Amino acid sequence: MFHAHVATDIPLSNYAKFVDSLSICFAKGLGAPFGSMLMGKKEVISKARIYRKQFGAGFHQIGMYAAAASYALKHHISYLHTDHLLAKKLAMMLSKIDGLYVDPHAVETNMIFFHVNNFHINSFEFADRCKKKGLLLFPWLPYEVRIVVSRNVNEEDICEAANIIEAVCKELTRGIMYAF
Repeated sequence: MFHAHVATDIPLSNYAKFVDSLSICFAKGLGAPFGSMLMGKKEVISKARIYRKQFGAGFHQIGMYAAAASYALKHHISYLHTDHLLAKKLAMMLSKIDGLYVDPHAVETNMIFFHVNNFHINSFEFADRCKKKGLLLFPWLPYEVRIVVSRNVNEEDICEAANIIEAVCKELTRGIMYAF
């Protein structure tokens, strides 16, 4: 939600007014070490507390979680724009790789999606090949991979990721050529 807010300049309150409850994570885009928050009407929160306790999610020292979330809210939202710029840069680099279709103009936040059908491989196999070279990707759908650029990624990492993906694509292209 914070990435969408930064990318669109739509106030956070506008997202919340269309739902009965809203859950946000402070760990993902904001870089807090842990913590999520559920917001909603009193009845929703009361019911959620019951379920939370039933599933063993009652935490001690909750103030530490709140402090980390508060710090992330105050200091990290401004960095999300950098994640978006780095994602756009990576998308531009990936769009130049033969056999890989990435539309850099479709990248609005910190996420990039691309299909691996052209390589006659599924997204799990593609992600596994990248992992063996040191890059973690998420096999989003059977033939679609998702990349998420986050706070702990810098420009050098973006270039390395593009190089690894290009190397995997070249290996797969050679494999396809030899298969015929």
